[in-house]
Amino acid sequence: MNPLIRLIGIAGKFILLNIKALLLYLSKKNTSIESLEINTIVFTHSLGGGTASYEKTHFYKNNYLIIRLISYRNDFYYSLIMNNKKYIATQKQLFKFLLSNRKQLKKVIINSLCSYTNPEKILKFVINNFSNKEIIYLVHDYHCICPNYTFIKKNKYCEQRCDVCKKNQKIIKYWRAMWFSFFEKISVIEVFSNSSKEILIKYYPEIIDKILVKPHDLSYCNFMPFTINDITGKNIGVIGNCSNAAKGKFVIKNLVKEIERRRNRKLIIIGKSPFFSPKKSDFFRVTGAYKMNELPSLIKKNEIGAILFTSIWPETFSYVISEIMRMNIPIVTIKLGAQGEKVANYTKGYFLESFEPNEICNFFDYFFS
Repeated sequence: MNPLIRLIGIAGKFILLNIKALLLYLSKKNTSIESLEINTIVFTHSLGGGTASYEKTHFYKNNYLIIRLISYRNDFYYSLIMNNKKYIATQKQLFKFLLSNRKQLKKVIINSLCSYTNPEKILKFVINNFSNKEIIYLVHDYHCICPNYTFIKKNKYCEQRCDVCKKNQKIIKYWRAMWFSFFEKISVIEVFSNSSKEILIKYYPEIIDKILVKPHDLSYCNFMPFTINDITGKNIGVIGNCSNAAKGKFVIKNLVKEIERRRNRKLIIIGKSPFFSPKKSDFFRVTGAYKMNELPSLIKKNEIGAILFTSIWPETFSYVISEIMRMNIPIVTIKLGAQGEKVANYTKGYFLESFEPNEICNFFDYFFS
């Protein structure tokens, strides 16, 4: 064996062992969680996105303990945040601590369990030990309906065709029974759009009285409406990270080819999208990461005349759509989910039949003519 390869292998094993040792050290060092005073616990995922944005604006409060799973092989560790301080605990330590705080605890919030390898364990732990507390489930995704929480299969929207999904037929009955059992015993199921409510009651009609429609607070967004003189460009804009299938990675990939073939306008991605690394092209560009308050100026600078919202799954709210509407900029998308619900009630909203690149380009050729 090449000595260099062997050395790299040994170094890799050493790093892995020391990561585990570090986690164990931190979990022992941060036993100060035992002295924390909590009144609300929040289980959430580690995947970022709109769920993480909601978390920062709603749960970074005194006496809120934010819990997210991190795992190392077969061991489970949890990252904990409270009062801007971070801790690490083993599952045993965490559960013991939460049980010791049952009396003072007032509320349990399930923000999302998407990244949890065994969500049933968490659901049962909550119900078995805190059923006399206020328990709230937030629908940031459709994990409670399907393990494929954005309904994406083979890089396409499955259209919720559960009857033809052979893989899920084996587990879906058990999965939904697990979640229904949880829903029966909790206080509120909070959704952020009427679209999400409709999807949820399609699978769990019995829980309709527990569903509360409560759109996200948009007071953070102080964008002023663009005037007709502000929107003079004829380029197509896409906003945000579109580096996965659900957000439209393949929509954009195919669209770029058609735009470069037609050579009559540009596609600009405003945001950091690793899949679409900047490349030399007269018709396609990625601006890179941006701060929210820079968005209006970036739209003007790049001579964007309309926003293409490329998400192919039924969004549960969509901050991006809401922010664009505040600026009074045309939005083009398909009739699906919360994005479709918003655009249908927007005077500058337009629907495509599909995201086929030829249809998209034909629409914009007509729109900008």
